[in-house]
Amino acid sequence: MKLVFECVTDEGDRWTPDRSTEKALSKRPESDRKWLYATGDDIFAWYGMFDTGCKEEIPVFKARAVISNYGNVVRSELRERT
Repeated sequence: MKLVFECVTDEGDRWTPDRSTEKALSKRPESDRKWLYATGDDIFAWYGMFDTGCKEEIPVFKARAVISNYGNVVRSELRERT
């Protein structure tokens, strides 16, 4: 579990941003580019490889977004399904 936590919290070179993430981050001031937080309607996505330590790597994906009003969406979905 510790290895997984270290992987997903890693902000290093392991991760390659997708095009829309790279474009959104490039519009930020230089001082804010190292902070990979999402705001508003941003949906950030990165991909990379996870070294399992067993002579193989597996592809990994990481995303960040702000989900506003999530509780209302879940309630609405549940009502529609019942």
